[in-house]
Amino acid sequence: MFVPVISSVPDEVEVVAAVQPDAIHRVTFVTQAHGKALHKHQIITDTLEELGYRVGTSGTDGHGRQFWIMVREGGE
Repeated sequence: MFVPVISSVPDEVEVVAAVQPDAIHRVTFVTQAHGKALHKHQIITDTLEELGYRVGTSGTDGHGRQFWIMVREGGE
């Protein structure tokens, strides 16, 4: 099941906690993101880790955007 996580705000955290998808795919909006954008993604990663997820795969897609695929521990 795909659940988009746009920002680290309580509504998204509640959705993830309630639905508990096996994987969550995130990608930066712009290429070569830095500063505040990457800081936001680190906060999201930390929050998802607190909910039982870990980064399964990360990298740069064909458009130069950074991505993360978070997987639920025990959900693989």
